[in-house]
Amino acid sequence: MITGSFPDDEPAPNTRAFQDAKEAYKAYLKSLSNATTFYPFPTNPTAFYPFSTKTPDKNTALMKPKTLAQSLINHIVFVLDESGSMSHLSKTVIDVFDAQIKNLALRSKEMDQETRVSVYTFSNSVKCLIYDKDVLRLPSIASFYNPGGGTALRDGVAKAIEDLRKTPELYGDHAFLVFVQTDGEENASREISEKDFRNLILGLPDNYTVAALVPDQRSVHYAKGAGIPAQNIQVWNTDARGAEDAGKTVTLSMDTYMQNRSTGTRSTKNLFSPNVANLSPTAVVANLEAIDAATYEVLIVRKKEAIKGFVESWTKKPYVIGSGYYELNKPEIIQAKKQILLRDKNNGKVYGGDNARQLIGLPAYDVKVAPADHKKFEIFVQSGSVNRNLVPGTNLIVLK
Repeated sequence: MITGSFPDDEPAPNTRAFQDAKEAYKAYLKSLSNATTFYPFPTNPTAFYPFSTKTPDKNTALMKPKTLAQSLINHIVFVLDESGSMSHLSKTVIDVFDAQIKNLALRSKEMDQETRVSVYTFSNSVKCLIYDKDVLRLPSIASFYNPGGGTALRDGVAKAIEDLRKTPELYGDHAFLVFVQTDGEENASREISEKDFRNLILGLPDNYTVAALVPDQRSVHYAKGAGIPAQNIQVWNTDARGAEDAGKTVTLSMDTYMQNRSTGTRSTKNLFSPNVANLSPTAVVANLEAIDAATYEVLIVRKKEAIKGFVESWTKKPYVIGSGYYELNKPEIIQAKKQILLRDKNNGKVYGGDNARQLIGLPAYDVKVAPADHKKFEIFVQSGSVNRNLVPGTNLIVLK
């Protein structure tokens, strides 16, 4: 209970002004117990009384409430395939999930963002294993994840979103990130049709992001048709190594997501694209090396052609594998050993170095990425083959 004494400059006792100001002061003390809003009390308490004969100071009269800064609250949701075909990966899925939670907990503390996690699984039916629990207090799913049955993919995602939509968002800046991982195609949903599922995804508020890890291009097509943005879809290899790599991709994307949240972003349609948010001229110059213009050529690709023949037709010299860097313009896997170059669109300068991958958020393992549009820089990826087909209308950087 908050208590206090009436100020010294009180009006004359036993007057209406005195009683009203006293009641207002009591209301002020009570307001201090409100954690979200508080009202600074004026030096002259009669300023609370609208019919007072006293003229309150302009700095103390009925001040507007001050609202505390809104906290960033992230609701991360994992919707995991628990069908029979995932049985051989059950231990890997558990290990990868637990590692992701440890990373999320670390990032949550480092970036001062409250992070709450939900876990749903789907097979012939849908189960909620964990609902909106603080990431710092999350248990392992080892005792709960037991694959078996079919693939009720639509039902699993729909149930998770249906529950999330009931989550209170009264205070704070809330955002929802839904990760779906499956090794197969939908074959067991009974609660929601394809049409209704698509309408559900497309009708989500602007603070929702839905992403999917799927096994093949047919599943990519299905996910796109369901309304999931193309650059929020990633293909993973459905073996133990693939599951580990998928976990690393999810971890990296969550790191980027939380970094973007700190700048005001509430959702994204480019979750698996390179993170070009840090690509400023200052950051590039500070972290990379400018390549001498005399040591490379920039060639314009006019028609579809294999890289070896194209380069040799221009340079009249044998093509050296690894000397060509193609412009990233479509989703593809970038191997861990591939180097990256950045070209300034304004002055044409080219930059490279060991930090280039890190600067655009590429991990030290193979990862599939989508092209990222940046106003100031173009991204070029090293080619390790002689028969890569170059895309007309793009550029190729060739080191001499």
